[in-house]
Amino acid sequence: MSIVAAGFSPKSPDERGFLRYNEIENIRYINHLIKSGNLNEKSIITDIIEYDQLGGMYERLSNRKPNDLTFVLKW
Repeated sequence: MSIVAAGFSPKSPDERGFLRYNEIENIRYINHLIKSGNLNEKSIITDIIEYDQLGGMYERLSNRKPNDLTFVLKW
């Protein structure tokens, strides 16, 4: 399983260790929750789609259905 972050979160902690919320630590934390059984990955992944269905995924997201949270794209 791969988790890829999207958005404008910094990629790594700053040198001083003040920046707790960053892409690397967020991915580690989500991975820890899934591995420990505290988060079911099915609750955050709406669908797994092939790359040639990308247009349909964007259409689904533009409809803003409450259950369409995250899509995994098989490239």
